[in-house]
Amino acid sequence: MIMKKWKPAFISRFISNLRRGAAGFGFAAILFACAGTIPEPGDNHLHYAAAHGYSTSLENLREGRALMLRKCDGCHSFPRIKRYAPEKWPAIMDSMRIEAKLSSHQDTLIRNYLMIASGNLRDSLAAVTAAKHSTPQ
Repeated sequence: MIMKKWKPAFISRFISNLRRGAAGFGFAAILFACAGTIPEPGDNHLHYAAAHGYSTSLENLREGRALMLRKCDGCHSFPRIKRYAPEKWPAIMDSMRIEAKLSSHQDTLIRNYLMIASGNLRDSLAAVTAAKHSTPQ
C-alpha cells in the first residue's frame, strides 16, 4: 500500500494562493516591462508634432498612449513603435480600429500618438547615428 503524504487543508490553500500570487506578479512584471517600451509623451513629442504639422496636446498624447495600452493588448502584444514609420500607422490603424471597437475619437488619439511617437523616435535615432558618425574618434 502506498502512503499518501498528508497535508492540512490550510497548507494546501496557502500553497495554491502563493502559486497564483506568483503568477499574477509575473504577469504584472511582464506588463510593466512592456509598458516601459512604449514611450511616455513629453515635450520632445510636442516639438516633433509642431514641426511636422500635427495639432495635438500633451494631454491628448498621454490619453492616446493610455488607450493603446488598454485596448491593444487584448489581441496581441504591444506594438514596437519604432517598427513602423509614421506614414505606415494610418493603414495599420484602419485595420485595427474595427477589431478594437474604437470610437472615432479614440482612434484619432491612438493614431496621433503612434505617428508622433514613432516619428520622434525615428528622428532621435537618426540624430544619434549622425552624431556618432560625424564625431572623430
